Amino acid sequence: MRQVQQSIENAKSENISEDWNKSWLPILAKHVSAWSHVVDQGLGMYVFMAAQRATLSNMHNAIAANCMHKLRTAQDDILYSLELTEIFKGEFDGKVHQQVWIEDPAWQGVRENVER
Repeated sequence: MRQVQQSIENAKSENISEDWNKSWLPILAKHVSAWSHVVDQGLGMYVFMAAQRATLSNMHNAIAANCMHKLRTAQDDILYSLELTEIFKGEFDGKVHQQVWIEDPAWQGVRENVER
């Protein structure tokens, strides 16, 4: 998380948002942020966390590390989304990914597999 925060602070200090092609903002808001649901729910919570209970002790550390890495990655995606909401007030919707995950036909096959 510290790396993401440092990257955001560096980007702010260099004012890189001024050079962004804002046509990418809806794609970032909808689809990059929706990926956090796959990583968090699918891989982190339902695959690796559940597997920790059933593994032998020599595999436990590797699976636990993968679980935490996936959960941190999802958290980083959401923190990035929240930061873009602040930077691009009114132009970036940091919450639209939730609706996209639940309703967008492009994500429903992935969602079905994650929830299964």
